[in-house]
Amino acid sequence: MKCWFLVLPCLVITFFAATLVHAAAGTESSGGTEFYQPTGAWFKSLNADRKIRTCVLISDDFGVERQGSDGAQATLQLAFKKWGDYLLEKRIQKFPVNNINDGYFFNTELEMLDTCGAGEQTEDLRVYLGFKDEQVLAAKSKFTKPYGFVSLSSNSSSHHKWQQGFIYIATPSEIAPAPAWSKGGDHLLGILLHEVGHILGNGHLDGTIMESNLGEWLGYAQSFRQFSHIDGARELRICVACAAKYEGLIADQSAYSAEHGFEALVGKKPAQLSQAVFFKKEKENPDGSHGEDYNLPEGELVYSDLSGDTSFTLKSESVIASNAIDVPIFGGWRSYGETFIGTLSSKEGRIFPVVINLNSNGAAFEIQLMDHQHYPQVLFWSSWASK
Repeated sequence: MKCWFLVLPCLVITFFAATLVHAAAGTESSGGTEFYQPTGAWFKSLNADRKIRTCVLISDDFGVERQGSDGAQATLQLAFKKWGDYLLEKRIQKFPVNNINDGYFFNTELEMLDTCGAGEQTEDLRVYLGFKDEQVLAAKSKFTKPYGFVSLSSNSSSHHKWQQGFIYIATPSEIAPAPAWSKGGDHLLGILLHEVGHILGNGHLDGTIMESNLGEWLGYAQSFRQFSHIDGARELRICVACAAKYEGLIADQSAYSAEHGFEALVGKKPAQLSQAVFFKKEKENPDGSHGEDYNLPEGELVYSDLSGDTSFTLKSESVIASNAIDVPIFGGWRSYGETFIGTLSSKEGRIFPVVINLNSNGAAFEIQLMDHQHYPQVLFWSSWASK
């Protein structure tokens, strides 16, 4: 194994997501294997309550009903709701979209229409599930067997705050490996989450629902894949000050032994080590204010064995590196990896110098603990846990 993103030689504790979320999508963006041209978020308004007028067209061979708890409309509404919740969770609506659109809200609530208008599109958003008309065929010709894509309509412009466009999702007979849209589960939700992500101004970022090869994973439909979450091995948008929980086990970097990592920090061999958890601290004050350390991660690292729990307090002191990933995130944000220096402190007063990597090279959270010789000795693996 490698000690990912080592800035200084270190003893390493790594927290990162094992949940793989794969996606691909592509002005046009495809949920298969195509490029993505960023257009910014489609639906922005000074009115946070403005709804997106939406209709759905379904072909007979798509395999999904319009109504019902697992129907197309309910799944589409769930996809938008998940993105709305994600924006709030990551506190994105508290910040300007960018220097031009300062103060505009991301609108994610739908007004579902019973039917689509005849002829030229008049709705804000049309969703084509296997159904094709002239604008779909024109856009689809730019891709090679896409699982899905989004496209602005001919009446829209990327300069508009409130645009007009459509989502297209292919029928299983059009693509291979064929996805199981009609068999329940989260496959249809996954592809819709991906395409709605493009509508919100996001590009492709592997390790998230915006994975560039999502369609292929949906087609193979391996049971351990999850397509109902936006964050996976990587966070699409980092909220340093948000509370989060990371669970996993310690493993020695060379011998995969949990004893080395536990003993290095606790000072004794574990009595059958069971788990280690890091709790990232909420940083915002109840009144919404925050200090200079707002964007420095803090929290508690807890090791558990048969003899009980041993905890350490993590405190970051400064940022020493920010590694931008050139991906459009919400029409202007960039997903990034950041590196901090800080300390781990035990209740007995022992202090360990550490390097903290956040969202770097697939690691959602990584603590590198330096020994006196500056060599990495242990590695801690974690799966993404609920917040």
